[in-house]
Amino acid sequence: MTGEQIVHAEPDDTFSRTYKATEVPAAGITDTVDATPGQRASIAELLGLVDLSSFHVDFRLISCGLRRFRLSGRLTAELVQNCVVTLEPVSNRIEDTFEVEFWPAGDVEQLEAGEGLDDADVPLDGPEPLPQSGLIDVGQVAYEVLASAIDPYPRKPGAEFSWQDAAKKDDGQEGNKPFANLDVMLRRNDSGLS
Repeated sequence: MTGEQIVHAEPDDTFSRTYKATEVPAAGITDTVDATPGQRASIAELLGLVDLSSFHVDFRLISCGLRRFRLSGRLTAELVQNCVVTLEPVSNRIEDTFEVEFWPAGDVEQLEAGEGLDDADVPLDGPEPLPQSGLIDVGQVAYEVLASAIDPYPRKPGAEFSWQDAAKKDDGQEGNKPFANLDVMLRRNDSGLS
């Protein structure tokens, strides 16, 4: 670890790794975080996963001046989801990178209002407002990146969904249709028959 962790995760937070922005050293903070088995179980439950066997994050947090900070990193995760077709387990490995800038809330508001900021200074995805507490939560950012990288419709290799129209019989003839006799019933009703 280069730099030091300023504030430790609180025990009831799922995967929180907070750093006080005002105490980020000039050289920045470079660190690695591995989720504990309990944290992985909590994250798996929150994300609807069968299992999250590993969740590893390498990151760097630096000051960019003007009370702005850049968090960049790489995460890897090994997880198991249910196939959307067969409901059988599907293993997946996720590798993703991230970069987020945190700016003072007033600067973000000015940017959103289109006031007085040079576009060359603005990150591609736009900055996030620095929380009022001054704490940057690396764990929360990593969790959000993981959540967005998960396949929403995992499929086991070779699994196919075959739709069969209930209105068609196997021989291609029309089968029962739910409104097939509606016209007969309406004619009866019009003619006063019940």
